[in-house]
Amino acid sequence: MKTLWIPALACLTLTGCPELGREWTDKEETLLVDYYKVQCDKDDSKLCFRVREKTTDSWKTADLPFTGFSSFVWGNRYSVTVNTSFNSSGKDSAYEFRAVKTTTAVNPADEAFALTLYSRAGVLTPQNDTTWSLGDEITFACGSYCAQIKSAVDAQYALQLEFTASAGAVTLTSLLCSASEKDFSNDCSGESTVSWTVAHFQSECGLAEAAMCLLYRVNSSDDFSLLQLSGDISNFTPVWGKQYDLKVVKTLSSGGSISKAVLKENDSSPDDKANSTYPFKFILRGSALAANNAGVITGYDGAANMNCSSNSLCSDLDNYIDDDQWLLLKGYVDGEQILLQEIICHDDVLADFKECVADEKDVTWSF
Repeated sequence: MKTLWIPALACLTLTGCPELGREWTDKEETLLVDYYKVQCDKDDSKLCFRVREKTTDSWKTADLPFTGFSSFVWGNRYSVTVNTSFNSSGKDSAYEFRAVKTTTAVNPADEAFALTLYSRAGVLTPQNDTTWSLGDEITFACGSYCAQIKSAVDAQYALQLEFTASAGAVTLTSLLCSASEKDFSNDCSGESTVSWTVAHFQSECGLAEAAMCLLYRVNSSDDFSLLQLSGDISNFTPVWGKQYDLKVVKTLSSGGSISKAVLKENDSSPDDKANSTYPFKFILRGSALAANNAGVITGYDGAANMNCSSNSLCSDLDNYIDDDQWLLLKGYVDGEQILLQEIICHDDVLADFKECVADEKDVTWSF
């Protein structure tokens, strides 16, 4: 009997017995938590936190138990204290929430995020005709994308949806892409060839510096979206008043937004929309404009010059330009000029201006 205890006693007195493994003591530490969650895994219907240990680290998906953080609010970044457990290899195996150290609300206008969602796992479920549940945790209105989302989920496609988050609510801003899981990597990430219709007018980009951006759509039934690229479509020179059907090679960033667009096939006979039958609304930054000269306001960043005299708008526009106001105007292309018809919105406070623009159903893009 005594000899049977010898191996066990040896392992108790010697270090490094491999069959026993090493024990790691739980540790209380600080963890940074991002302002939104992601699908834990392509085969999981639940959502996981995005975490990192310090600000210089990349965010990672915490696809391991993270319990107790019931006070999390979408739209807030946190520094929290957690009790971290470790596996036999010394890697994090679970987090148990202890306390919030700091909370920072993000600005939704600057912090849009894209989620890749594998609908086969049940991460997207309909609540009614206009509302969907995300991970059985938070709901969002599908807006103009309801039919597209339903069709993609019914087909068990993977989707890229863009959202903003604020005060515990998420707002869907765009359906970036949807495709079968087999085709998703080719169709929705990296480079892919797409067909775009490019509008016969442009609008202010809303970037750090004044610039005009193209408007494009994928299908004729879609609304136009703003292509917020400083270089627009490489190798393509648009003419105001012409609507183009193009083939473009687009490149998506890791976040799902378009980072580059290069012309692949031009339109040899674009639609001519340079007449009063095709009026449009567009946004300009007053700080980039100068007062009218003989009834004409010079455009910027390649925009056509604007004739303000036909509807006696010059005086008002000069005042708004002098005050560096944002402008939502209506007009149409006539020859090489835009004949202005109406000043729809103007304001020197961007937030107030955006509220006015949001009421215009023809302005389907945000910036």
